[in-house]
Amino acid sequence: MPQPEPHAGPPPQAAAEAALRAGAELLLVAQPLDDAPDVRAWLDALEKGLPDAGLAGFAWRPPDAPLDIGHGVALALRVDRLDHLGPALLDARRRTIALHPDGSPAPAPAFVGGCAFLPDAPLPDHWEPFGTGTWLLPARRLTVHDDGRATLTRAWHRDGEHWTPADIHAHAIAGPHAQPLADGEDQNAFETRVRAALDAIHSGHLRKVVLARSRTVPRQRTPLAVLLLGLGARYPRCTLFAFAPGDGSLFAGVSPETLLAAHDGHIHTMALAGSAPRGTSPDEDLRHGNALLRDPKERQEHRLVVDDIRATAERHGGTLHAPPEPDLLRLHNVQHLHTPFHGTLEQPDAALDLAAALHPTPAVGGQPRDAALDWLRRTEAGARGWYAAPFGAVHAPDRLHLVVALRSALFRGDQAALFAGAGILAPSDPAREYHETRAKMDALRALLAPTEPTEP
Repeated sequence: MPQPEPHAGPPPQAAAEAALRAGAELLLVAQPLDDAPDVRAWLDALEKGLPDAGLAGFAWRPPDAPLDIGHGVALALRVDRLDHLGPALLDARRRTIALHPDGSPAPAPAFVGGCAFLPDAPLPDHWEPFGTGTWLLPARRLTVHDDGRATLTRAWHRDGEHWTPADIHAHAIAGPHAQPLADGEDQNAFETRVRAALDAIHSGHLRKVVLARSRTVPRQRTPLAVLLLGLGARYPRCTLFAFAPGDGSLFAGVSPETLLAAHDGHIHTMALAGSAPRGTSPDEDLRHGNALLRDPKERQEHRLVVDDIRATAERHGGTLHAPPEPDLLRLHNVQHLHTPFHGTLEQPDAALDLAAALHPTPAVGGQPRDAALDWLRRTEAGARGWYAAPFGAVHAPDRLHLVVALRSALFRGDQAALFAGAGILAPSDPAREYHETRAKMDALRALLAPTEPTEP
């Protein structure tokens, strides 16, 4: 059973010679594995590290797709904005070659990473190691399919006529040592902010703003593999993600919301706004869902997102098709109004620009966008870090899969800061919005601290 490895030997000779002939600076060799890998050990290593080595890396699995786990740093792209990633990505691809052991071409793997929700706002100390935008091509990459097939991709850097294994150590991307996590915001403080947002809405300054809050809870040292695999089992329709900058902290979660998926000019996105709890019985669940579909406040919130996505796509040469009415996306503990979009992009290599323009949709930012973000800069600064920001896998400017980093937590030691948000409109009730964030946090709380009392 292949385990995570802190060191790698030389690359296969045929691949090494082919890469030298091609003039590549970075060689990636994809090797199918005969034995099933120890997925739990690979996941746990993201947080615990390896013998004599800290570890940066990631985990990534969209629904009905393989699980990708990256260890170490072959190449890290640090950009302050999502629309700045394209040029850096193209430059990296020109210097990189992906091969099979026999020297034949292999598919180029994606860079995986994310960025800050407000890249122009200062990051708190505990988010500083992640940076405003970090995208990794790992030193070792394990790809595991549902049918048990697995591939290990290793990376080597060129050193004259020889190849040196890519650095598995974390210091290549980690920033300052993260500080202890803050306690977060209680019910009174959050409801006070909701009332301030309602004042801004009633004055005509805003139509909607999404407030995020965090709460720090004991983790009880739940192994990362147990947490991530448990989330995957509870939320099979969501995308599993995790990112470790290598300083001992880790951001992870399970997102129900696709920001943008693009391939060969075909694009997919969604509006996901408007929430209600699940019922404790089929009849109660149906009543909650039907009430959500009829709720004027929730329908207004959803329509703002639908209209914004359509308008943004059209400005960037996108043609989108969607059903006329939202359906319900039912998850383990919450259900959402959901409108899926499918379409095409006139210029396929503009997909990254479109993703940057979509973020943040009114589902996580507000409306009007600039006024809402200015309000959030004053009231939240950069406190939400990577929460509700783009996270995902980018192969090229025209091939990517990005989600909105929701249902997530920042882990450090025996603590976890849980994040959730709520959309505030004129009809909003502060207590109801607080309880919506509490329900969303339950996605992670139950696995992290099963004996902790629920918030009031």
